[in-house]
Amino acid sequence: MEKRVFFKYYIPALEQALDYEQQVDFEVIGPDMFISDINIRNGLDKFENDNYFEFEKLFYLVANYFDAKIHNLQNVDGKNIRTIKEEVLKEIEKIKEIYF
Repeated sequence: MEKRVFFKYYIPALEQALDYEQQVDFEVIGPDMFISDINIRNGLDKFENDNYFEFEKLFYLVANYFDAKIHNLQNVDGKNIRTIKEEVLKEIEKIKEIYF
């Protein structure tokens, strides 16, 4: 899967997941759950595994953020999860500038 194709699906799903968690306090759904086509989800998973280190900051922040939300943690590695979310949003904007 090409980078543009990956981000075409991943970024909107990530934005939906971040927006959803603001609306529903006790339910946390990651970006993959906003992609209904299993083949696309599998392709996104493969892309993430194959390209993790190229986009490590984004994937690391996203994983930490949603893991903290699921476990109701306020801090991860000494960072408040609101700060982590802000960093995720900054990474999204960087990706959009390059791939959209």
